[in-house]
This record gives sequence, structure tokens and C-alpha cells, in this order.
Amino acid sequence: MGPSSYRALWRQLRSLNMPVSLEFDLVGPSSRSSYSISLLRKTSVKLFALASMVPLRLVLLLAFLQKDLRLALLKRDLETFNPIPQVIGFYKENTNIIIDTFTSLGYDVYGGKNAPYVWVRFPNQSSWDVFAEILEKTHVVTTPGSGFGPGGEGFVRVSAFGHRENILEACRK
Repeated sequence: MGPSSYRALWRQLRSLNMPVSLEFDLVGPSSRSSYSISLLRKTSVKLFALASMVPLRLVLLLAFLQKDLRLALLKRDLETFNPIPQVIGFYKENTNIIIDTFTSLGYDVYGGKNAPYVWVRFPNQSSWDVFAEILEKTHVVTTPGSGFGPGGEGFVRVSAFGHRENILEACRK
């Protein structure tokens, strides 16, 4: 591995935009050479190569290098999660619209606190009958509560997952 190869390796490491130091420990033309790469703080990775090998292969002990790279990438990737509170807030607003609609019509509602699903109680009615009536009259799809077991009988489940316009239109109907 000649000086130009060292420079190419150095440029590649510097392109990671992290503090990097590269050390070479050349012992002799036919013996093993070792190269140390230090990334972020005190983590060091040794690269070993046999000078007599053609083409020269470097074996990178990735365990340490990947640790630092993963930390850097994780910090960058965590920014991906920044919009999650806004998305949760959006669906909670949809949930509140559904809850307000059914309570204003005199129905008991449950749920909608930890998940965007609202359970609406229809006493003395079959959940399948209520489902069919809502579908026929309003063209809004709910889920019959009996599909979730015997405790769901007499309820329909309404999902708050949807576009705001669709939720508002369904609630008007």
C-alpha cells in the first residue's frame, strides 16, 4: 500500500465528517503492517495488511468502527422521529372530533385516549345491525364490536385514522 493509497483512505475517512486520526506502523516490505484509525474519542480500529499480498487487502475490524459510525448515524437518524408528535396530535384531534360527534348525539363513547379508536355503545342493539344501518344511511364504514369478542356486542368501533376532511364529512352524516 503506497502513499497514494494512504491518502485515498485518509480522504475517505475524512469524508465521514467526524474527527479522524490515521496512524501507520510499517515494519518491513514482507512483514505485516498495521494501520490504526481513531474515530470519535478513544475508539481505535486496527487495519492489518500483508505487504506481500497483491492486491493488498485490508481487513477492517468493524466492531469498533461500526460502533462510532452507528452512534453518528443514530444521532442523524433520530431527527427522523421529530414529526411523530405532530402526527399523533393530528390523529388525537380526529379522535376528539369523533368523540364530540357521538356524545352530542347522546351516545356513550369509550377509548380514544391511547389509540385512535373510539368505541360507541348502542344499548339493546346488535353491533352488526348498527354497523349495517350506519353503512346504509351514511356510507361510513365502522367495525362491529362483536368482531372483537362477546364483550364487543352492542358497540361499533370508529377509527380516527383518515384525512381530516373525510372524518369531518363522516361526522356530518
